[in-house]
Amino acid sequence: MIIVTDVDCTLNNLMQATLDIYNETYNTHYTLSGITKYCLNDCFEERTASKLQKILNSEHIWDYVLPLHNAALHLNNL
Repeated sequence: MIIVTDVDCTLNNLMQATLDIYNETYNTHYTLSGITKYCLNDCFEERTASKLQKILNSEHIWDYVLPLHNAALHLNNL
């Protein structure tokens, strides 16, 4: 059996970590509330969305990602 789960905002803070890195790098103040659609291009101008995607695809993003409260408990329930 293979179980697949969406980890961002379900088991970890991937998008929040991405925004934190972006905001620190580019001195901006984006928040999760600004992300209202799945596609970043629908929420940000093209250049910003491209930079966010680059951060999401980088290996060092995982140094900033943390599990959400009770993530392990919910995963065990699967």
